Amino acid sequence: PVPLVVAQRRSVAHERYRRDVATRAEQATGEAYESMPIEEFGKAMLRGMGWKEGEGINGKAEVVPVEYVPRPQLLGLSATPAAEAGGGGKGKKFIKPGESREPKKDMIYIDKETGKQKWVKKVGEELVERGATGFAAGAPVAIVGGVHKDLYARVVSTGGIADQMSAVVKLTV
Repeated sequence: PVPLVVAQRRSVAHERYRRDVATRAEQATGEAYESMPIEEFGKAMLRGMGWKEGEGINGKAEVVPVEYVPRPQLLGLSATPAAEAGGGGKGKKFIKPGESREPKKDMIYIDKETGKQKWVKKVGEELVERGATGFAAGAPVAIVGGVHKDLYARVVSTGGIADQMSAVVKLTV
């Protein structure tokens, strides 16, 4: 036999369950799902919370979304990637579908107002490919001091250590 207190608790729980089942809405039909446009569901939810089209949160100006420009892997702040040495690789690389054997282009964002590189840009603004920096062999240079001032030359080779770089140039006519 079940004690009286336990039996009463069971009957109360059973009654609550019956009341809950009786007050539930009927199962939705396929027509109900088709009549509800899911494309506008998020906007409808926001409108229900007081949002208006073309207006920011709490009546403030509309916020322009931004996105971060990814940095090359393991590259520190204000560092530029070293030129990739071609040729001496480990051999043939196995590629996955959608990948390419060509190295990824180093894309950066240049702010149109300041002309400086930025790591945050507004959505929709274009990235540009990073240009070569420093003196590369074959690059034209202008000599701005010394005996050959105001003459032009081409870089033959470069070398040196970080803050003591030097370039060998050949004067052009």
